[in-house]
Amino acid sequence: MRSELATKTKLAAPKIYSLVLENVYALREGLELLENIADGVFSAVPAAIEPHRAGSHLRHCLEFYECFLDGMRNGVIDYDARRRDTLVEHDRLVAILRTADIVDRLLDCHYPEYDAPIEVRSEDDGGVAWTESTVGRELKFLRSHTIHHYALMAITLRLQGVDVPSEFGVSTATLRHRAEVQ
Repeated sequence: MRSELATKTKLAAPKIYSLVLENVYALREGLELLENIADGVFSAVPAAIEPHRAGSHLRHCLEFYECFLDGMRNGVIDYDARRRDTLVEHDRLVAILRTADIVDRLLDCHYPEYDAPIEVRSEDDGGVAWTESTVGRELKFLRSHTIHHYALMAITLRLQGVDVPSEFGVSTATLRHRAEVQ
């Protein structure tokens, strides 16, 4: 399904729209998982990996998307300006609603060109640095960042006995490689 989405969007839409759809697809994978797990496991902290919980990884990802979308309005992305709203990591319904809202915002946002420059704030070694990036690069980063945290969510949930799809938290490149070697 992922490769079908990528193929269709590359042929039918500009490069930026393809990246937006890849992010939307990833977020919808998260929504599907959220809709199929119990409230308790979403916010539980398995003893083996304290203090990690599936909800905290999802909250972290969603807040990066919110910072990105806010940055699209003002031309400056500040990933350190996250709300750190713990309600999202403890309440599955709040997480579902927040994820759906971000999907809508991603689809409704007016994007500049793929290589349009944008300033990004990040912390490094105790200091704050502003770096020039591009909108396309940040969309790629968001997708990769989300898949990385989905992998951590999958581990957290599997430790609680939840059956998580084997492709959840696995990059498209890895899935493609697996398909080629089988």
